Amino acid sequence: MITPAQRFLLSSISRMEDLICTRARNCGRIGPAFVLINYSGSTGFGLGAVEALFGHVGDVDVKSLHATYEYLLRTNLASADPGKQFIEGLSHGGFLTAHMTSRFPDLYHGAILRNPAVDLAAMFLHGSDIPEWGPNEVRLFEGREAHAALPIRLASGAEYELLAGASPIHRVDDVTAPTLVLLSADDRRVRPSQGLAWYHGLKHNGRARVACKMFRGEIHALDGVEAEWKAWQESIAWYASIVKWD
Repeated sequence: MITPAQRFLLSSISRMEDLICTRARNCGRIGPAFVLINYSGSTGFGLGAVEALFGHVGDVDVKSLHATYEYLLRTNLASADPGKQFIEGLSHGGFLTAHMTSRFPDLYHGAILRNPAVDLAAMFLHGSDIPEWGPNEVRLFEGREAHAALPIRLASGAEYELLAGASPIHRVDDVTAPTLVLLSADDRRVRPSQGLAWYHGLKHNGRARVACKMFRGEIHALDGVEAEWKAWQESIAWYASIVKWD
């Protein structure tokens, strides 16, 4: 049972199979309510829900998370007491975690980003095994270009500004929540440089305690048996350094 006295941890997902993830089960054992959010743009609610994100990334998906936060507090499913709200996410979920902690710096009291995409312009420029992802999310290309396995042309300066504008990296100075960044050294989808940019940004602004852990030999999912267990241990230690679970 989720009671108002419990802390809660928001986690955004993009695949329905993540609903039964080990992190959710383990989190339930240590105390906080674990809320998995199938944000606008993720699968599970038909093509319309997926396409709602195109051209509105960093907007409708962020609003999905914020609406969930407000619903939990409004319905007394979670506590509004300070120090009881946390957020984490992987990949696009990390993108959203970065957005939430930078746009709403007073709402969350701890965060974990796992292989986050924080700068769509840099991601498009410096490479990914899905280079069309960022341009599609901001509706940069149309037709054949939108489905190309590799970019058909370079983006213009204005188009790079569009990619950058949808990214949380330019708000990194607003983050105050203690943040742990977990990265896969061999990630070809969202290169470690993305998470490292967030880490160094937080170190530079000095407003948030921050740490970074790199996992050698791991790819984007960060789900190797040993790595997943170590990442979970790092996560629990991080949250425990912020607050003692009830």
